[in-house]
Amino acid sequence: MINVTQVRADLGDILEPADPVPGAAPAWNVYPSGLDDRAAFPAVIIGMPRWAPGPTGCIDLTEWPVAVVVEMAGGDSSFGAVIGDLDGLWPDVLATLTEAFKTDRRFGRAAHVVRAEFSTYPVQGRAFPAQLIFVSIDG
Repeated sequence: MINVTQVRADLGDILEPADPVPGAAPAWNVYPSGLDDRAAFPAVIIGMPRWAPGPTGCIDLTEWPVAVVVEMAGGDSSFGAVIGDLDGLWPDVLATLTEAFKTDRRFGRAAHVVRAEFSTYPVQGRAFPAQLIFVSIDG
């Protein structure tokens, strides 16, 4: 059976952005296992996986939502600005995942990106604009 705690930790590790300038704000804040406090946006949140048994019963098939979430700063915020914020972030998150799945031995050949789609993502009871990236990990 796949170790969901380990997968969460590994995804969190690879998604943690490098700090290009000491003391600079990160490109995004990673939350591998939910939020206990107020989110700092932009946020990358690893959600709960969809699970299915593998065809032989020896391998689990999981699909993980990785939500790239931005804050809409009030009722008068431009939706175009929100889309611009997401468009400035999610391709980098996608590239980070794709590159890690090619080179990181923790995932081997068992991980790949399935799809990405625009949606909202609930954070502490409130829906925020998000691009959901779905990652398949078999183990």
